[in-house]
Amino acid sequence: MIEPSFYLPLARAVEDAGYDTMVVPDSICYRRSPSRSTFNEDGSREFLEDKPFIEPFTLIPAMGAVTNACAS
Repeated sequence: MIEPSFYLPLARAVEDAGYDTMVVPDSICYRRSPSRSTFNEDGSREFLEDKPFIEPFTLIPAMGAVTNACAS
């Protein structure tokens, strides 16, 4: 999880470095999830508390727009 303003420059830097893949977070409903988190001993997901988050259906197309991901 990074500062949201870093995602697009990071996507360009990743592409410039020769990579063609980037992983984005996808836990858009982590507070309502019945599953236990492995990040905390008590199973809570509080490690994301107060973290800014861009859901993937917005983030992925935005990164594609600033890279050659959609180039044919």
